[in-house]
Amino acid sequence: MITKLIAKEGFTTLEEVSAWSNNLIGKAAPDSPNFKFEKIVQFQLIQKGDSYGVILMVELERRQSMSSMVMEMRKDLNLINEG
Repeated sequence: MITKLIAKEGFTTLEEVSAWSNNLIGKAAPDSPNFKFEKIVQFQLIQKGDSYGVILMVELERRQSMSSMVMEMRKDLNLINEG
């Protein structure tokens, strides 16, 4: 797991900030496609005139590869003989 700071500005309402932040969880990180947003650790709201910006400290978790997901499903379905 890695920790990063991300920022976005230009929100017109606090509801937009909240919706954008909540929708990040589980999505791929834009500059790290092998990682997904796992958790918002810290949240800083910035008012700039009539708009808002936000800086988030987030935890990113490495996405599971497709081949490892298939192997886990095969194990769960007892399609793999271990030994």
